[in-house]
Amino acid sequence: MLRWKPRRPAPSRCAALCDWCRLSAFHRLQERANELRVVWIESAGARNSRLRSTTPTNGMKPEGVHSALINVEERLNTQIARVQQQGDRMRDVAMSRMEAKVTAVEALQPKFDRRMAEVSGSVKGLSDEMQSQLRRMDQIDSKLWDWRHQIEEELRSRVLEAEQSVQQLGSAQRVAKAAAEDAVKKLNMRMLRIEGLVEEHHSHAEDTNTGLAELHARLEDLEESHGARHAQHDEAFSTHTEKTRAREAEWLVQQASMEQRLAEMELSTQGVSQKIDSLLQESNDLRSRLEIQEEKARSLRTLQDTKDEQFRTLIDKVERENMDGRLRALQQRLQDLENSGVHATEQMQIMQHSLDRQEQDVQHLARMPSPRLPHSEEGREKDLVQVKLQSRVGQLESQMNQALEQLEALQSEQSLAQHVSTLVKHLKEISPKVIGQGNDLLQLRQKVEVLERFAEENKSKAQSQATEPQEPKVQTETPKEVRIMEIERVEEEVALKSPVAQTAQTAQTDEIDLAEAQRSS
Repeated sequence: MLRWKPRRPAPSRCAALCDWCRLSAFHRLQERANELRVVWIESAGARNSRLRSTTPTNGMKPEGVHSALINVEERLNTQIARVQQQGDRMRDVAMSRMEAKVTAVEALQPKFDRRMAEVSGSVKGLSDEMQSQLRRMDQIDSKLWDWRHQIEEELRSRVLEAEQSVQQLGSAQRVAKAAAEDAVKKLNMRMLRIEGLVEEHHSHAEDTNTGLAELHARLEDLEESHGARHAQHDEAFSTHTEKTRAREAEWLVQQASMEQRLAEMELSTQGVSQKIDSLLQESNDLRSRLEIQEEKARSLRTLQDTKDEQFRTLIDKVERENMDGRLRALQQRLQDLENSGVHATEQMQIMQHSLDRQEQDVQHLARMPSPRLPHSEEGREKDLVQVKLQSRVGQLESQMNQALEQLEALQSEQSLAQHVSTLVKHLKEISPKVIGQGNDLLQLRQKVEVLERFAEENKSKAQSQATEPQEPKVQTETPKEVRIMEIERVEEEVALKSPVAQTAQTAQTDEIDLAEAQRSS
């Protein structure tokens, strides 16, 4: 038999369509029953027609026919009743099933409503999140666009600055070359003047020599004439001897003066020759300097050409490749390095403050007459502080090594070479400070050892004073003052050797450690 399968209405319409479903099912069952009646009637009519065709009609009575029709009608009625009963049963079963399904659907209705509300809320949340993500993406795109334009402008400005600097260097080299050429020309003119002066001095010296030779020849002539006339002028000779002697003395004086002048002229010529040598040496130096300047200019030209090629390759690389990801990674690395450097400086400041506080506490304990805390606990606390300081110094050194390695990796990028070089310089400046900090820590350890010895001596003296109260105080005060002076001297040396800029970064951490040590004690 055919079964009717009702459609499931929507969960929100189940309560409203329940009666309609029942009525439609009942009407359909009635239509099915009527169809079955028609089928049975048709089948009964076909059987009667067959019986009529098979039975002889000549000798049949109307009463028998009527009884046969009555029997057939009774059978049909019984069959129709059975069919109606079966239809009623099927209808009841279908109605019961439908009612059960409707009740189940009605029971699931609030759950469906709740799920629909949850789904609608989640859909709204997802839509809002998608809108926020779209807004963020738009903002990121705009920021990236602005950032890219900014980087391009910075690169262009740097390239222009580099070109301007190269042009300035070229102009400065040209000016220097022109100035050097002018200086060389002036030196050549001076050399020519000095050579003319030297020639003039040589000519004057030759004139003086010729004059002296003429004077000597005249003297010889006079002597010869005087010898020839000696016989004739014996009387005149006696009178003129004194005059001739006076003249000879004058001539000797003049000859000495001339010799002195010749010596002076020789000295002046020697000075002039020395000046000429110095000028020649200066000219040679200037020539060598000019050659060096020319070589430097050539090297600068080659460097400029290489820089131009590098800038061209960089521009081509930036235009061809997408450098946004690399620049982001580099910026992130730089931010990490800056954060690590700031963290390291903060830690060093904290350690410095804590060391200062510890020094003050140790000085206060040293000035006290009798320490209350036992030496074992103080030694343990100081050992713990030293171990922590050593571990922190090691951590700082490892961080510095990591930062240097990262900077070496960043130096491979050509676009940020200037920033990396500045960071490397800063780190190189920081590394000797860290080394100096290690030396300062060693000195602080020595100072702590001295203070521990001083505390032990004070403790032993306090115990001896407690056991022997009648002992005079003069014997214990003088070495105590001497030790205090030694401690102050050590502190001054440490303060001179450890600048504040190097040890001011390790303050707060040691202060926290000291507070923890005081709490534990």
